[in-house]
Amino acid sequence: MEFNDASKVDRNERERGSISYKADEVCASNAETTECPIKFVCVPRPFWDFILEHKGENDEDDDDENADSPREKAWNETLEEARKKWLKPATEFPGYTWTLSLKARKLNKKYDLQTQKRDQDAFGMFIYNDFTGYGLQEVIQNQLSAFNNEFTSEKPSPFTLWYMIESLAWWFNSSDTMLWNMIDDGERVCETLQIVGLTVLSTLNTLEQAHLLKNDSVIPNIL
Repeated sequence: MEFNDASKVDRNERERGSISYKADEVCASNAETTECPIKFVCVPRPFWDFILEHKGENDEDDDDENADSPREKAWNETLEEARKKWLKPATEFPGYTWTLSLKARKLNKKYDLQTQKRDQDAFGMFIYNDFTGYGLQEVIQNQLSAFNNEFTSEKPSPFTLWYMIESLAWWFNSSDTMLWNMIDDGERVCETLQIVGLTVLSTLNTLEQAHLLKNDSVIPNIL
């Protein structure tokens, strides 16, 4: 089981120099990219986004679980429409909102599996109260460590950094992180969130320096 301490990630960043400034150094001389080396596909609108639009006054209302409820009907219609585009190239549907790179999709599956393996309730076990929460901390640290390895490499790829951030964003939105927020080391949670913020800002900076952060970017889901 891979484990990387958050302080180690933070220490590596300090030793290498500020993570946000390194993007200027590695990308300042990049020529404008006209082709995207990674493939993007259409994916269904995620339920966590759908529920924000159709959130009722009482989320515990039994009517929401009824197959004939307005929300359930709307969700089924959303899925039915999504099946027409599911995993088809994003280039075929330029106006479609929900796209994801195949590399990010594969990476997200990897970390989703890691998350499931660390859920003590899923295995009918009880080790200690914060076991699952610290398991989530480990999964987040694994993602940040992988990002740091790419970012501090000799020639970090802006496309690789982007699909790592794609995967990280989908993981945070689709995972229940409540138990992570409740672990007995609140300082570690805060420091980890700060590093997450740095990874996002550093990636955006790298993309901007590579002339990829714009409306007509070759990366279809960048804006």
